[in-house]
Amino acid sequence: MLGNLLDDRTVPMDWWTSPELLQALARRDVGHLFRMVQKITKVSQTRIGVATGLNQAQVSEIMSGKRQVTTLDVASRIIEGLGIPEPARTVLLMGNLEAASGCVEYPRRAPGEVAGQPTALVPRGVADSATAGFASTQGASASSPAQPVVPRDGALLLRMKTERPVGLRPHVDQAFAEQHVIIDFAGFSGETLHGALQEPLDKVRVGQYTPESIHIRALILDTGVPWHFPCDRDTLVDDPEFRRRMHRLSVRHGQALVDSTQELRDMNIVHDATVEIRAHSLTPTFKLYLVNGREVFFGFYPVTEFSFKAEGQRHSVLNLMGKDQTLFRFARTNTEDSPADDYVGAAQTWFDSIWDTVARELPA
Repeated sequence: MLGNLLDDRTVPMDWWTSPELLQALARRDVGHLFRMVQKITKVSQTRIGVATGLNQAQVSEIMSGKRQVTTLDVASRIIEGLGIPEPARTVLLMGNLEAASGCVEYPRRAPGEVAGQPTALVPRGVADSATAGFASTQGASASSPAQPVVPRDGALLLRMKTERPVGLRPHVDQAFAEQHVIIDFAGFSGETLHGALQEPLDKVRVGQYTPESIHIRALILDTGVPWHFPCDRDTLVDDPEFRRRMHRLSVRHGQALVDSTQELRDMNIVHDATVEIRAHSLTPTFKLYLVNGREVFFGFYPVTEFSFKAEGQRHSVLNLMGKDQTLFRFARTNTEDSPADDYVGAAQTWFDSIWDTVARELPA
């Protein structure tokens, strides 16, 4: 069955393994895929666009061959939006028809499946690489050739801009499609957390997603105490003006997230909805998302120089930069000796330990 946004139009499973479709996916001919989807489901270009995060004009250009899909972010949205199962998913991502013959039964649920249903077919060696194989660099042209991303131990590289986390969005969206939503975040200010969650929260508000509960926890840097880092560029000591600037940023985005979530509870849209934000004094050198206890998205903060003006004076600080950061994805497979399972478990243990010991409520 296609994604939720395409209504309940059933697509036979053997349709996904038809030679015509698999050959088109091996060529990464998404236009042909869209034409076949439209033929069997009778849906409009607009509905395909809604399901895949594209506008109608973009869908039209893809279907006519004027636009090619070569980036990881767009491919991920198409896979999730259309609910493409294995082995068709991997043929598209790897650009290789032989990938279809390398699939084995694996205890992993495809998007939309629930416990008790048949497990998905997942290719050997790429069981946790749900979106490997497309170009992951930002700014690639629509017609540029895709470069394969090689999966390692269940890790998946996602290129994303922090102000628009499109690589993360399909996975967060899928989490909000479930009955219970649990998001744990650890990072610098919480700005990108707000950006990543605002859209799925809006979808809950309009009834597109109907979770019974939403629980969000965020760990951010404490702006109420002096910092060892970030710091003044020249003296390498705390810059109070920069801390005050980041305090305002953290409070603004944190409060917006709290308000958006509490509104769902107050309007009786979601029975149980909470946002908790705590701060700690450990310099965050990485960003971490834990999604429904099954997926981890992890990325490092590189150090960069940042200048700003406060009260007529120019300040230069060494700051934590989140833009254009690479996120590594780890997803539970519920199998023995799985590095991805171990990583997700360790990440949750780390988060809970900081939350329960050194973290305190966000300063007002």
